[in-house]
Amino acid sequence: MIPDIKISIGGSDDALRILIGDADEPLRLTINEGGGEVLPVYDGATEVTPTDFAQTLNTANKAVKSNIIINPIPSNYGKVSYNGAFLTVE
Repeated sequence: MIPDIKISIGGSDDALRILIGDADEPLRLTINEGGGEVLPVYDGATEVTPTDFAQTLNTANKAVKSNIIINPIPSNYGKVSYNGAFLTVE
């Protein structure tokens, strides 16, 4: 005979509970919220301004606790380039 399966969500610790079997001797399986591996916290910069070079925020396999902000290019910035004959300001 296949045992009854009862699923309840909630409770005092917001866990998912699955009861298999009868009320006298149930097999209890509890799945807590979250789970998975624990990641180290990223503690580097979370605000950057664009430059001519690539920037890397080393967030791989880390938990980031705040939004990452990419600032606009400041209005008083200009790009200056020189091709060997002409100086150009953009």
